[in-house]
Amino acid sequence: MWKSLSAVLFCFILSVVLYSSLTDAQTAQRTVNRFQTCRDVNFCCPGRNNTCYAFGPRRDGNVNESKCFCDDNCRAMNDCCIDHESYCEYQRGQDCVLSTWTEWSKCDSQCGKGIQKRKRHVKESAAHGGKPCGHQRQKRVCYNENCEDVQSVEYSARELREVGRILPAEFGIYRTSEVYNPLKGIRKNLPFFTDLKNEVPTVTAYCGTYKITESSSKCTNTTQDNHSWANVLKINAEVCAECQPFAMHKHFGMRCKGHGVPGKVTRWRAIDVPHCSGKWELKTIDRACTCNVHQNKDFIFI
Repeated sequence: MWKSLSAVLFCFILSVVLYSSLTDAQTAQRTVNRFQTCRDVNFCCPGRNNTCYAFGPRRDGNVNESKCFCDDNCRAMNDCCIDHESYCEYQRGQDCVLSTWTEWSKCDSQCGKGIQKRKRHVKESAAHGGKPCGHQRQKRVCYNENCEDVQSVEYSARELREVGRILPAEFGIYRTSEVYNPLKGIRKNLPFFTDLKNEVPTVTAYCGTYKITESSSKCTNTTQDNHSWANVLKINAEVCAECQPFAMHKHFGMRCKGHGVPGKVTRWRAIDVPHCSGKWELKTIDRACTCNVHQNKDFIFI
C-alpha cells in the first residue's frame, strides 16, 4: 500500500514540475516574441545595471535563460543580447561635433571700448552619453581708436526723427579751454546729463550749417535778455551748430543727437527758451571744425 501511495505522490510531483517548466517556457517564449533585442527596448546602459535587459536570445547561445542584457558589464558576463555590439557599441559615445569658429565680427564701437562676437553651429548632436556641445557663441572686449572717422552723417530713420537741442556757442567752455573740464560747463546744470566724466576729449568737434525752414513765434518775440539769443532763429536764416566731444553719444556712433541728415528737414529746439522750436535743413557738414564765423548765429548741440 505504501508503495502505491509513494508512486502516486511521485507522479503528482513530477506532473507539477513539468507543468511549471512548461508554463515558464511558454511565458518566456511569449516575452521573447514581445521583446527581442536591445534595439527593441531601446536600452544601452553604462557600467553594470541588472535592470538593463530584454527578453531575447543571447550572444552566448544559452537557451535556458530568457533574459539578455544591454549594459556594459554584459561583455564580461557574456550574457549580452545578440545586437548589443551592433546597436550599443555603435551608438555609445557619440560626441557633439561643432563647426569651426567664424571670424570675429568688427568692433561694434568705432571709438573706444566695444564688443566683438563670433559663433559656431552644431554639425552633429551628442548621443548616448557622448560629450555635450560646448558654447556656440563668444564675446570679447575690443577697443577702437578711429575716433576721427566716426563723425560722418548717414541717412537713417532714427536721425530723421531726432530733435537737435541747441544753445548759443558761447556757452561751450570746450572752445576756450585747453583742458576741458565738463563739470565747469553748461551741461552739468542740465537735468538730462548725469553721466559726465572728468576727462580730456580725444575726438575733435564737427559742425554743420543749417537753413531755418520753420520757427515758432516764441523764438523771435521774446523780450527777456537771457532769451534774446533765440531771436536769430528766423525762417530762411542760416546758422551753424557745432557738435562738441562731450555732447557726442557713443551708442549713436560718436555723434550728436539731432544733427540731421544732409538735404533733409529735421527738427530743432532751443534749450531754456520755452516753446521755441522749429525745423531746419542740413546744408553742409564739416569735420574737425568749430562754429566761429556766424557770430550770434553760432550754436552748440546739447
